[in-house]
Amino acid sequence: MRRLVLLRHAESASAPLGDFSPEADMNRPLTPAGQEAARRCGHWLAAHSIVPDSIICSPALRTRQTLAGAVMALPPTLPPPDYCADIYEATPEALLAHIQQVPDTALTVLMVGHNPGISLLAHHLGSGPINLLN
Repeated sequence: MRRLVLLRHAESASAPLGDFSPEADMNRPLTPAGQEAARRCGHWLAAHSIVPDSIICSPALRTRQTLAGAVMALPPTLPPPDYCADIYEATPEALLAHIQQVPDTALTVLMVGHNPGISLLAHHLGSGPINLLN
């Protein structure tokens, strides 16, 4: 059976005042509290022996920093992340489509993304059986 771990980025800083550009939003870093939360997520994953075979991550700075903090507690042999620009602001259906493209050999998939997509996907998956395989 395949395991899916959905991780929404940790707490991030606000964009510079008055800068509502996509670039400013993509470059928002984690706050110190967010960095600590990301590390705690990694320790939780390690304590539960959850080690991803495949990693899908938004290229936004805050998701990359969340991933970096989380994997610090995991073995150094993790696969390189697949940075997918189109999971930024993606619908649950689009996120699920990415998960379904992961090779069947990956039994534990970690996706690091944004709300509302990550939360909506979790809710969608919790409503009944979904085929996560290709």
